[in-house]
Amino acid sequence: RFAPTYVSIAQTLHAENIKNPEKRNIKVGKVEGSKERILSSRFSIRGYPSFFIIDGWDVYEFNGIRSKDTMINFAKRDYKKEEPLRFFKSPFGPIGQTRATVMKIGTYILDQYDILTKEKKFAPAIATFLLASVG
Repeated sequence: RFAPTYVSIAQTLHAENIKNPEKRNIKVGKVEGSKERILSSRFSIRGYPSFFIIDGWDVYEFNGIRSKDTMINFAKRDYKKEEPLRFFKSPFGPIGQTRATVMKIGTYILDQYDILTKEKKFAPAIATFLLASVG
């Protein structure tokens, strides 16, 4: 539902980057939150779509009406009117880093479980026991 708006926002901002290279270059990225769970956890994503501006170490979350014009204005200048996420809780701070590490470990364990049960044909109880004894 939001995809066409997102594409239009990205095209507009990229066109402005080319037209005005001396201005702040705004890069647009799209993340599939259901597939990139570690990144979603790190940014504390609670719903989709979510829109963030990262300016150096500062992270600004867009909380307005999700229209093309409001989101482009936020990306270009309005984000400066907002308070950035506090560093302690930002994706780059200690809580964000800890979330990422915990998610990486959990994902690794689940991947190993899948390998043991699906590829190596271990019984689920045996796979669980092996992973628990190694950890």
